[in-house]
Amino acid sequence: MTRQDLRNELNQIAETIWENKPEQITAEPEYLTRKETAKKLHISLVTLNRLTNDGTLKSYRIGGRVLFKTQEINQALTEVYKKYRR
Repeated sequence: MTRQDLRNELNQIAETIWENKPEQITAEPEYLTRKETAKKLHISLVTLNRLTNDGTLKSYRIGGRVLFKTQEINQALTEVYKKYRR
C-alpha cells in the first residue's frame, strides 16, 4: 500500500464519518434554572410555578436547585401549540 492509497482510504473514512455524524449539538444547555425557563417562555416565576404544579412542566430538584430539561420544555410548548392550533 502506497502513501497515496493510505491517504485516499483515510479521506474516504473521514467522508463517511462526516456524512453519518449525529445531529449538531445545540448551544442550549440541557438544564435551565427557574429564571432561565421563565425568561425563555416569557412568563413570570409565579406562572412557571403554576405550570409545574399542574403537571404541564416537569421540574427536577438537583442539589437544592429546581431545574427544567430543555427538551421537555420544547416538547411541552409543541403540545400546547398543537392543542390550541386545532
